[in-house]
Amino acid sequence: MRDRFQRFYSAYTETIFQPVWMRLWHFASLRDAEVYGWYREVVQEQILKPLVRERRIELGHNPGFAVSPAELEAPWLLHGGLLNYGLRQQVTGQADRDARDSMIRQALEMYMLFTAAQTPETGPTKDPR
Repeated sequence: MRDRFQRFYSAYTETIFQPVWMRLWHFASLRDAEVYGWYREVVQEQILKPLVRERRIELGHNPGFAVSPAELEAPWLLHGGLLNYGLRQQVTGQADRDARDSMIRQALEMYMLFTAAQTPETGPTKDPR
């Protein structure tokens, strides 16, 4: 699973880290909230929910199809963190493919460690208190 998402995010960021894409995306998002809503829905349904479901299966947790809003917070941090990284690289002129792939590995590793530490009883859908 980790290797597949590493390959996916490597290809995905190859496109979205382009200066033209980033400028268009940010401009469109600021100008029209519907653009962000559409993008959020696509990312959530096509990337993040499958990531959660596959990770559940890998960990032997709830294999159900429904993904709760709480379960989406960590993958949103992963995804948003990578977008922020790309923006920082573009703004500072330090875009580097090897560094990007390393950052993707680190972000995925943080997600894997976080989800491995969760149990069905204390997972993101439950309050640990």
